[in-house]
Amino acid sequence: MYHLALTNPHAEYERRRDQWRAQAGRHAAQSDQFSTWRGLIGLALLVSAYGTWRGWWSPGAILLPVAAFSVLAILHERLVRRQRAAERVAAYYERGMERVDGNWQGRGSAGEAFRDANHVYADDLDLFGAGSLFELISVARTLPGEAMLAAWLKAPAGVDEALARQLAVQDLRDHLDLRQDLAMAGDAARAELHAETLRAWGTAQPVNFFPGAAWLLPVFGGLNIIALIGWALGWCPAQVPLVGVFFAALLTWACRTAIMTVTAALGARPRDLSLLGALMHRLEGEQLMAPRLVSLRALLEGASKEIARLERMVELLDSGRNQMFAAPAFYMLWLPQFSWRIEMWRRRNGAALGRWIDAVAELEALSSLSGFAYEHPSAVFPTLLGEGSRFESEGLAHPLIAESKAVDNDLRFGDELRLILISGSNMSGKSTLLRAVGLNTILAWAGAPVRARRLTLSPFALGASIRATDSLLEGRSRFYAEILRLKQIQKLTGGDRPALFLLDELLSGTNSHDRAVGADNYLNGLVARGAVGLATTHDLALTQVADRMGARAANVNLADTIKDGEVLFDYKLRPGVVQRGNALALMRAVGLEVNEPPAGGA
Repeated sequence: MYHLALTNPHAEYERRRDQWRAQAGRHAAQSDQFSTWRGLIGLALLVSAYGTWRGWWSPGAILLPVAAFSVLAILHERLVRRQRAAERVAAYYERGMERVDGNWQGRGSAGEAFRDANHVYADDLDLFGAGSLFELISVARTLPGEAMLAAWLKAPAGVDEALARQLAVQDLRDHLDLRQDLAMAGDAARAELHAETLRAWGTAQPVNFFPGAAWLLPVFGGLNIIALIGWALGWCPAQVPLVGVFFAALLTWACRTAIMTVTAALGARPRDLSLLGALMHRLEGEQLMAPRLVSLRALLEGASKEIARLERMVELLDSGRNQMFAAPAFYMLWLPQFSWRIEMWRRRNGAALGRWIDAVAELEALSSLSGFAYEHPSAVFPTLLGEGSRFESEGLAHPLIAESKAVDNDLRFGDELRLILISGSNMSGKSTLLRAVGLNTILAWAGAPVRARRLTLSPFALGASIRATDSLLEGRSRFYAEILRLKQIQKLTGGDRPALFLLDELLSGTNSHDRAVGADNYLNGLVARGAVGLATTHDLALTQVADRMGARAANVNLADTIKDGEVLFDYKLRPGVVQRGNALALMRAVGLEVNEPPAGGA
């Protein structure tokens, strides 16, 4: 286990934000100047056109303002793009400052597409949705990158894989320019890279052109251009280019099925290809040391050039379908030629396209974890064990709570102490503590640092029952939803990893007798099957479960104090069972009238 190097991420983000804002301001000022000059030259162009029409000067006089206006228009468009890019980068660092300050909720990608109510811990631990771990971490630009990160959070890696990710995250952590460029690749909109469509296209059956198309198409396309030039210069009669029209129609007809197949399979992919190429190109030029990053760079070596070639061919193919260019494109056999070239590219590189997409997705997932590492300089990389059932932490805090507000606790359980039963009053932090354990376990086995001063843990199979809800559509009560989740958690005990359970207000949806009997049997059953974990309760009768287990279990509590009628919490764990509740005090605090019944009265 090692600490990350201490930095001041807020100050660095603020410096970079101000730098890019200033650059955007300079571009905006230059853009205003260009707009003024464009207006003046546009006026000169109108005057020149009017003078030419009136015969005041020769037609050639209009060429200079036309050329100047065209050049200024191009330069102005470039300035506008640079201004918008600078504004996007400034906004990127602004969002980073918000994450550092704890004001990030609802402002990022929440990963709603990856929510799964039946997952054994995702909903209970706020993995996806507004204010979730995914929203805090993810800076992926593509859907495959988001999907890769979501998969890492939903399923723990093996020890070797998690350690390899740790090294990659540590290496990427201080590469701010690289992470910035990855997050800013492409245009302003989040790119919906259609990975499965590109994979399917890359491995589809060959598209067959007629025999000899490889040389007939370029030869006849070139001859048609020569014939047209020859006719224009008077070197040949008009019948020669007309013969070219016949051959163009014949060869296009012979390729009609192949052209339709190629264009339909690609669809509107230029933006996808542009983003994919930009991400690949950015990694190729970076000096990285972690073995995982070196292997990703090797896998993508030369890929950006191939993607750029494909992108150009796709754009040229699309231009051949433009109405303004359709006639000359037909005469030059434009569509057949570029369809054939794209098909040849696919046959050479199509099988690698899926691997390239996976490599870019992994790079984005690692970049997201690295951003989290950079923004939490006091975090540590955990010690990951290959066996046993140990969870030992010092200063464990909730990852979704800002460091300035989070309260940490020390927590140890595992091979000998297998159950910690947490009693406590309302709002004392019991659920928050469970989520702190769960989310840090998820981060640890995803390869990320954790919010703790020290953490050592085994390769657990995690299960949580914290947020059971009823469902009118599915016709099930909250209690039934909870016991279904408890069954899921119980099944984890039959796997290769020891089960880690996090149970909040166990069986609270039933009467006291059934809750006591059910909880006693369920917790003893989990422990007997090798599971370890935490359970919370309001019902002090359930604390006797831990007493009956002896050394395998312990009671701890999260208590409150009441001062001048106000309920105060410190969210710190203490040994033993909580001595009182605070429900009546809280009811009175919000203005409800609550009177104690007379002793012995009804």
